[in-house]
Amino acid sequence: MRSNATAARESPRWLGGVVLRSLVVAGLAVDAYVHLRLAGAYDGNTAAISQGVLFRVEAAAAVAAALLVLLTRGRPGLLVAFLVALAEWVPSCSTSTWTWAPSVRSRTCTSR
Repeated sequence: MRSNATAARESPRWLGGVVLRSLVVAGLAVDAYVHLRLAGAYDGNTAAISQGVLFRVEAAAAVAAALLVLLTRGRPGLLVAFLVALAEWVPSCSTSTWTWAPSVRSRTCTSR
């Protein structure tokens, strides 16, 4: 006779959750790696804070979100991961349009 916990682990829903969490953690790991790798190239772009520092902060946020997804089973971890991924969407210059801007940002702005 199986316990309820064993039956729950063998269900397709549980497997789907594991696959989703694995994909989210893998995506966050790539995000953190790319930001850490490119941070040095942006250290020269300074204002009050350099873009390199911002890249490092974003990498740290991705690592923290990945750990949260790994260590918790609830939706809060996935919500934090979504918010970290949402941080990749930035306003395009001063226009009201939003564009996908992965770690290598374009130096030119285009208007529609």
